[in-house]
Amino acid sequence: MAETTDSLSIPGEIYAAGTSEALFEMLDQQPVFDKQENDFDGKESFFFAEEDSNQELVERDELIIEGGGVYKGQWKGRNCHGQGTLIRSDGSTFEGDFEDGRAHGSGKLRTANGSYYDGEWQHDRAHGKGVYSSAEGTVYEGDWDQDEKNGHGLETYADGTYYEGEFFHNMKHGAGTYGGNIDAGKKGKTMSFQGQFLYDKMDGEGTYNFGDGQVYKGQMHLGHMHGIGTMDWENGSKYRGGYEKDFKHGEGTFTWPDGRMYKGQWKQGKRDGFGVLVNTDGKETVGHWKNGLSVPKRSSTDTTSSDTVSTSTTCSSPCGSTSSAFNTRGDMPRHTSPPTPT
Repeated sequence: MAETTDSLSIPGEIYAAGTSEALFEMLDQQPVFDKQENDFDGKESFFFAEEDSNQELVERDELIIEGGGVYKGQWKGRNCHGQGTLIRSDGSTFEGDFEDGRAHGSGKLRTANGSYYDGEWQHDRAHGKGVYSSAEGTVYEGDWDQDEKNGHGLETYADGTYYEGEFFHNMKHGAGTYGGNIDAGKKGKTMSFQGQFLYDKMDGEGTYNFGDGQVYKGQMHLGHMHGIGTMDWENGSKYRGGYEKDFKHGEGTFTWPDGRMYKGQWKQGKRDGFGVLVNTDGKETVGHWKNGLSVPKRSSTDTTSSDTVSTSTTCSSPCGSTSSAFNTRGDMPRHTSPPTPT
């Protein structure tokens, strides 16, 4: 009988679309003081006198501020305060609430390349609820803490995959679900992992659905099937036991669709050590395997005979997409074909 080797294709780190620092570098420029002529398209630069103690909100037209930016909106004394629009010299714009010269409240910041953040702000930082959309097509909607994704959120990617769950310092961390179409050439074939993440990797208890009827439930460690788990195949084959870095390893039981069973030791995805074969009638045969091969019993009259059982393995192609966008974003397991009874 042939058996499977449970290997995983690891295309790379699960991608955490980090927020571009440039997106949240709000203008820390102060208005210049008093009034003078300038060459900025006929606009005036205002130099408010130091003794100006007016604390009432004042609406002003476009003003050139230090660094070449243009601000139009409300002022309170010497600071942008209230509703306003700021156009920076690098082409980025912010429209929303200001408090004492900083973005504070609600507002939308759009960069020259098309990326934007629309949501809540606190002292020039994304903080609270908000939506971030990158020029590459990644969109995150959820909780923010001081310019970082922290809390619960939904992040979708240009290739159609997504992650919904907990974030910590811009990384998938905590309970969450990651999934999507993992093979563009096979419509409707989608994978998903629901469980625990640790610093952008599947880690802890979880369920990995390969999208072809094969399902793994059990322990994960740093993106690998590792620990105690169960694997079920669409044809009815089952494995219950230990895994080590994606391979059946340690003690485990494999059951074929017709009811036959192997109970024993495994190493790197192959039967290795002592085990018991159970046929459909319940008859048990104790044996010893090495590297997937049955070790024959030697007799005093014939030391060359062999009753080696066929152990050719089959393994399907990786279920992960070959697209670079997908491969940069997940420890995506390789799905494997179950052993074929012989």
